[in-house]
Amino acid sequence: MKTLYITDFYYFVDSGAKVLARAHLNTLNEIFDQKDVVVIALPGANAPEKTVEGHITITGYKNSIALYLGCLLGYSTYLNEHGMRRIISIIEVEKIEFVFIDNSIFGKLVKKIKKRFPHIIVASFYHDVKASLAAAWKKESRLYKKPIYQAMIQNEKLTAQYCDINFTLNRRESELFEKFYKKKPEVELSVYMDIPKPSKQTKNIQEHEKLKLLFFGGAYLPNKRGIDWFVKNVMPRLGADVELTIAGRGMEQLQKNNYPDNVIVLGRVESPSTLYEEADVVLSPIFEGGGMKVKVAESMAYGKIIIASNESYEGYNENIPVEYWDKYFYKANVADEYVNIINKLVTSKQEIFRYNPQVRSIFEEFYSSSYAQLAISLAIKNYINGGKMH
Repeated sequence: MKTLYITDFYYFVDSGAKVLARAHLNTLNEIFDQKDVVVIALPGANAPEKTVEGHITITGYKNSIALYLGCLLGYSTYLNEHGMRRIISIIEVEKIEFVFIDNSIFGKLVKKIKKRFPHIIVASFYHDVKASLAAAWKKESRLYKKPIYQAMIQNEKLTAQYCDINFTLNRRESELFEKFYKKKPEVELSVYMDIPKPSKQTKNIQEHEKLKLLFFGGAYLPNKRGIDWFVKNVMPRLGADVELTIAGRGMEQLQKNNYPDNVIVLGRVESPSTLYEEADVVLSPIFEGGGMKVKVAESMAYGKIIIASNESYEGYNENIPVEYWDKYFYKANVADEYVNIINKLVTSKQEIFRYNPQVRSIFEEFYSSSYAQLAISLAIKNYINGGKMH
């Protein structure tokens, strides 16, 4: 099946959305023959300096004024009328049969494709439900940004109306989708990735070693707010036998906060796997946002003990066995809870393993690339056969 993959995240800064965008493309290449998958990247105003050979890049608005005017006319970020016409031309020339759009904010394009080529199957992936999240952003934003968020909301409404297959992330996002669009999404496709089993699988902590905490994520506002809160409200209450490493693209900007000596702040790292393998516990004190937190699935892939907020566990709760809570997975939403859990782990640190196969098994069943191949293939098959995909 000749497939077109459209994404605005493939060449984006390091983020969970970028991880997912690349995972989606890898899955499409595995389901179909790679030579039959055409890739269009939407990088915004400027094409990236280095792109993958064969990828088509379509730049968007050249400046903020053009973006503002485009959004007032109902076009979404990254894609104006010129870009849409080019995509339609590519679909025609390449004889595309299936389109996978890696965002829900390109509804004008979805509508144009379905009107022009009604036989083509069009799917969209919702990183979150913008009818909810962008509405909150719009409310909090300055006046000049409000049209951008309004355009996202309007476009997502068209996506929900005209897409053949709407992929939402989890139960919460599906409920939001149904609330705003009065119908169920066709499929849930959770966060997933392709991470091989770590090489260091059995080492446990020695008595003389510090308990090593890790927070890994890019300089996205909820990430910065969450870990800054943790350092200021939790770390001062922990003993000297606890050490925290913060890493991720752009996170070096937190160095100016003058954190204590047992907090190590890094920026982008070449090998995240090394950080994960050496960590004892992964943190995710995130209290805002939508969708799913990629860092949780990533931590599962490395078999890690996780301490995270309720928000961070959205999309994961339903797949974690009851007996694994308070053993491999801990929930904490206030400082006292984090302090109590970490002190408990310090006390029993010689019993903690840096790789837990039970955690890895959950990742493989629900958040791996093999899971995604099956989910996407089945969605397409069911659509073609006219079946139900819930």
